[in-house]
Amino acid sequence: MQTMVGEVMTTAVARVRPETPVTQVARLLRERGVTAVPVVDEEDHVLGVVSAMDLAMDDGQSYSGPALLGCMARHPARASGAKTAAERMSSPAVSVTPDVSLRTATRLLQMHGIHHLPVVADGKLVGMVTRRDLLAAFLRGDEQVRRQIVHAMEMTFHLTSDQVAVTVHNGVVRLDGQVERRSVAGELGRLTAAVDGVIAVDSEVAWEIDDTTTGSRPRDVARRAGRQVAR
Repeated sequence: MQTMVGEVMTTAVARVRPETPVTQVARLLRERGVTAVPVVDEEDHVLGVVSAMDLAMDDGQSYSGPALLGCMARHPARASGAKTAAERMSSPAVSVTPDVSLRTATRLLQMHGIHHLPVVADGKLVGMVTRRDLLAAFLRGDEQVRRQIVHAMEMTFHLTSDQVAVTVHNGVVRLDGQVERRSVAGELGRLTAAVDGVIAVDSEVAWEIDDTTTGSRPRDVARRAGRQVAR
């Protein structure tokens, strides 16, 4: 259900070696239009990341244009004399694997206050994912979200949109209908909340049999399952 990092990462990743001069790193950032590059060894193992912020020099000069000028204004005086990527990189690098969910990747960015995550498989660099990539993945249209929920509902519970109607407005999903068991109604809400782009779920799904208690009994009144917030 959840989108994985491997589905949105950039695979054509610019990279540098530890001995790469900082002037060459800056030129690469400018030419590729990126704000960070991973530093790798001969076997493509990630050693660190050099960002535009790391290249903000204390002599008032900029290597990659307006982005670095703004960075220097926020972060004055850094250690001078760095000549190579190894001397400027942030290390160890926080990285993820392609099978990590976008939500987990987003939490890592927030926890570490960074904007880029190298993606590694078998210990080697295979891609790069940025805060912009993650934001774009979450900004999905309501109709796209609705179609994914309907498809997941059909595949997982064999329920059609005639049995449970799905409407989405600004990321808030409303479920209306009736299922046989209360446990299915609960799982349906949780499945829906896990879909990327869903902010919250309002469920009005009724059930016929309450199989969540010891004495299962039929129900004939629709119960509001309440709002579930996507995590």
